[in-house]
Amino acid sequence: MARDRLAHIEIITKLSPIEGKDRIELATVLGWQVIVKKGEFQEGDKCVFFEIDSLLPESNPNFKFMEKSKFRVKTMRMAGVISQGLVLSPTLFGNGVAGMDVGADVTEILQIKKYEKYEDVKVQYDTSSLPKWKKKVKYYWPWFFNTFLKERVEDFPTYIVPKTDETRIQAIPEILDTLKGQELFVTEKLDGQSATYILLKRKIGLPFWSYKFIICSRNLVIPPAKDSSYTRVAKAFDVKKKLIKLYELCGQPKYVAVQGEVIGAGIQGNKYKRNLEFYVFNLFSGTHDREDCHKYEELSKSVGFNVVPRLPSVPAQEEPLTIDYLVQLSGNEKSVLNPDAEREGIVLRTKDSKHSFKVINPNFLLKYDE
Repeated sequence: MARDRLAHIEIITKLSPIEGKDRIELATVLGWQVIVKKGEFQEGDKCVFFEIDSLLPESNPNFKFMEKSKFRVKTMRMAGVISQGLVLSPTLFGNGVAGMDVGADVTEILQIKKYEKYEDVKVQYDTSSLPKWKKKVKYYWPWFFNTFLKERVEDFPTYIVPKTDETRIQAIPEILDTLKGQELFVTEKLDGQSATYILLKRKIGLPFWSYKFIICSRNLVIPPAKDSSYTRVAKAFDVKKKLIKLYELCGQPKYVAVQGEVIGAGIQGNKYKRNLEFYVFNLFSGTHDREDCHKYEELSKSVGFNVVPRLPSVPAQEEPLTIDYLVQLSGNEKSVLNPDAEREGIVLRTKDSKHSFKVINPNFLLKYDE
């Protein structure tokens, strides 16, 4: 299963003074700005950079100073500047880390975990809720029950489609040079639960058993009979029927899949003040590559799906866009779904969907303690 890259070896490319402060300064790492102790680093030094949403191991004494933050790295404002991330010297973690090359991933070595805003679905199989006939099958033919009837939780099927994840622009600033001169398609990033729905054509199928319908959270396959926001969305919005229509429209590929955001009551504090809703942001039809921006919108809407709010595109520029410009763009308006709520951020991608990244609004992070 894919692992989040949360801690890695990087270079401090710039150190800037903070007005009125003698003991701290602002370090630039990749596209991030992080407050550090003055004199602790020099420009060009290697460092271990911990991205926001990193959970640090409490057992490591090098992280003792993070106890008040519950060992979580998050966005903070200090001395009038925003700091995102944590920078420490590689020498704190021994020669094994200090000797690594720039770009090396040390997430696993340092036992860093990812902070999730919500717990992923954890399904316990409760046999007390089984209908009588299933209980009898379980009693008399346990091998048959365990093989065919028991609802299992499985890892996300990355062999079919990738997980729902976009990289923050600060982690890949070099992409801005690559995208110079290209128009960028922009959508609002919604603060909810990402969901994936897949319709997989069975190799050998009967008329009433032609497709396998797969429901996924960000990390898991969710049994269809398990009550959750994911399964309620599938039922309330006839997701399987819509996918069958997409399957036909796309020329009957091996599979079709949509990925989107579930929002509403009980999810992330329901910042949008809405009932349970589902907004599509990705569409796959038989390959691991996403359909291009206009095609995914057109096809999704044609079968009745909502799509994430579209924002004005960023026109092609002669010079590369800057991170400062994109960060400002991410928060210059409120949410389309609720004008009283801060916009979480934006997602930008090329028309063909080959390149994409997200920009999170720092005001959103500060307001909601993210």
